[in-house]
Amino acid sequence: MNQVDREELLAQLENVAPGLNARDIVEQSSCVVFKNKRVFTYNDEVACSYKCDVGDIEGAVQARPLIDVLHKISDEKLMLDTEEGSLIIKGKRKEVRIRMESEILLGIDVVDVPKKKDEWLDIPEGFSQAVDLVRQSASTDESHFSLTCVHVAPKWIEACDNFQITRYAMDTGLDKSILVRHEAMKEVGRAVMYEWAITESWIHFRNKKGLTLSCRQYAEDFPPMDKVLDVSGDPVKLPKALTEMAERAEVFSREEEHNEVKVDMRPKRIRITGDGPNGSYTETRPTSYKGRALEFMISPKLLSDITNRFNKCEVSEKALKVDNGSYVFVTYLGVIEDE
Repeated sequence: MNQVDREELLAQLENVAPGLNARDIVEQSSCVVFKNKRVFTYNDEVACSYKCDVGDIEGAVQARPLIDVLHKISDEKLMLDTEEGSLIIKGKRKEVRIRMESEILLGIDVVDVPKKKDEWLDIPEGFSQAVDLVRQSASTDESHFSLTCVHVAPKWIEACDNFQITRYAMDTGLDKSILVRHEAMKEVGRAVMYEWAITESWIHFRNKKGLTLSCRQYAEDFPPMDKVLDVSGDPVKLPKALTEMAERAEVFSREEEHNEVKVDMRPKRIRITGDGPNGSYTETRPTSYKGRALEFMISPKLLSDITNRFNKCEVSEKALKVDNGSYVFVTYLGVIEDE
C-alpha cells in the first residue's frame, strides 16, 4: 500500500491530460497508465509522460472517473493499493475501487523519446508564445491536411486556413520544415517548455516540472505563403475597444472548434459578434474610425494581441494585414452588406 498526496497526484494526472482521448481512438487512449513510477497518456497524435511515484503500481485506469473522484475527495493524504482488476483508493472513512487493466496495451513504446541528454536542446526563446498565436490561424478542414497543421520551418512558424495566415519570424534551428497538427500543439502554446528534441516521427517538449509532451510530426509539404503575405494598402488604426469586446464575444465563439469572432467596422461605428452552439453575442460601439467598411473573421486572442501591442494595420481591396516585426497576420475581407 502506497501513501500519496492527493493534490500532487491530481496535478500529475491533469498534466498528462492532453494525451487523452475519450473516444478510445487507440486502445486505452482514454486511460492513464502507471508504469516505472511515471504516468503516461497517448492518443496517436500526442503522448505525455510525467513523474508519478505510486510505488510498484502498474496498469491502465480510466482517466475521467479517477480525476473526478480525486477532485471530490477532501483528504490530504490517500492510500493506494491494487487488488485483482482494481485500483483501490482509501481515505478517512472512504474507499474507492476503479477498474484497472493490468495489461498495458497503450502504444507508449511507439514514441521514440530521446534517451541521451545531448539530444535535448534549449527551446528557441518565445517559441511557446509564437505557437499560441500561430495555431489559431490553422484550418479544421480535414480535406486540406497540411492546413490543419502548424508549419515549423527553419526561419519561421506559420499556419493558414485559406482565409487567414499568421507567420511568426523565428530562428528555430531546424534544418528542414515539419508539420504538427494544430490541436496537438495547443498545450505547447500554453505551457512553459524549456527543452525540445526531434526524432524520426515526433517532436518532444519538456518543462522543468517533469512533463514530457510529444507531438507526432509529418513531413508533408506546406503551401508557399510568400505571395499571400505580400499585401500593401492604406493604413488603418484598430480601436482599442476591440479587446474588451472580443473577450465578451468569446463566451460563445470559444464553444466552436475554430474559435473566431466577426469584426464589422464602418465609419463612426464598430460591431463584433461571437457565435456558438449555445448562443451569440453582438456588441456595437461608436468609434472615431473614418475608413471604408471592413468585415473579417479573427481569433479573439490574436485580435487582443494586435490591438493591445500593435494596433496599426494596412487594408487593401481584399485583405487586412498586420506586421509588427515579429509576426505577420493577413486575413481576407468579407463581402460588406449595406445596412
